Amino acid sequence: MNKYLILLSLFLSACVSTQKRSSNIPNKPHIEIVEFEEVDINQDGNITEEEFQQAKNTIQGSNKTNYQAPAMTFVGIMIVVGLLIFLSSILNKKNRKNNVGS
Repeated sequence: MNKYLILLSLFLSACVSTQKRSSNIPNKPHIEIVEFEEVDINQDGNITEEEFQQAKNTIQGSNKTNYQAPAMTFVGIMIVVGLLIFLSSILNKKNRKNNVGS
C-alpha cells in the first residue's frame, strides 16, 4: 500500500509541475529562406526597392499559421481510437457469451 501511495504522489507531482519560463528571453523571429530568383522578378541581377517590397509582402502573406490541419488530424485520431474501443467492446461481448457456462 505504501508503494502505491508513493507512486501516486510522484505521478501527481509530475503532472502538476511545470518548467519556469524566463520572461527576459525575446521571441525569435521566424526566418524563411528565399531564393534570389524569387525576389529578382525582372531577372536583371539586381533587386530594386519595389522587388524587395513585393517579395516581402508575398512572404508575410504566406506565414500564416495553419490550425486546420493539426485539428483535423487530432479529430481523425480520436475517431479511429473511438472505433477501436467500440469494436473491442463488441468483440468482447461476443466472446463473453461463448464462455458463459464453461
